[in-house]
Amino acid sequence: MTVLTKRFQSEYGFETTGFVVQNGLLRIANLESTQAVFGGSNNSITIVDGVVNIKSKTGSSGLINNMVIGSITPAAGIFSTLSATTAVSLSPSGAVIINPTSVGSINNVNIGETIAGTANFTTLSSDIAQFDSSNITSALITTLTGTNLTYTTANATTINSDAVNVSATLTANDINITNGINSDNITATLITTDDIIINNEPTSSNQGTRKSYVDRTAIAFAVALGG
Repeated sequence: MTVLTKRFQSEYGFETTGFVVQNGLLRIANLESTQAVFGGSNNSITIVDGVVNIKSKTGSSGLINNMVIGSITPAAGIFSTLSATTAVSLSPSGAVIINPTSVGSINNVNIGETIAGTANFTTLSSDIAQFDSSNITSALITTLTGTNLTYTTANATTINSDAVNVSATLTANDINITNGINSDNITATLITTDDIIINNEPTSSNQGTRKSYVDRTAIAFAVALGG
């Protein structure tokens, strides 16, 4: 016996409480299912026991617009390109790791303004560099301001600091130091200070002279001239 199957048809659709089918449109007030699949196995949206998986087909990328993601329970996300048109906010309890394979850039951003951290640079350029405590092997800076500055080699147009410690060479056009400077060699166009302390006796004509040396020399000349 041949069984003939014929689907239900309705000119105006079907309707019951919470369920409407009309003109090819299905409206359901509540849908409960342990598994739902849309679009097939290669490109689909699947919901299994409340877990949602979205797999787009190969080709043009899909879009998610005007959506808040992870506002209640955030999870991990991986992006090939991430763009934010207004602001990016990161949890203060989390760690930020940026490690690109090619050189990027950071512009118009204040770094360490509230809580400063450690920074390492191969090249550091600044119109005005300010340090509270600095240990620099080689510095070429236009203007340097800090509380305690320590250098192996420093070249700067202007240096403003309470104390400067230089183990090799300090070169500057203008040096303003409140308390003291400790250096093996200082080369400058102009140095203005209240006091200069010279530890060694002069051994050449272009070296600074201590007061005791001047006094002894004056006494010697006075004796020699019969004064």
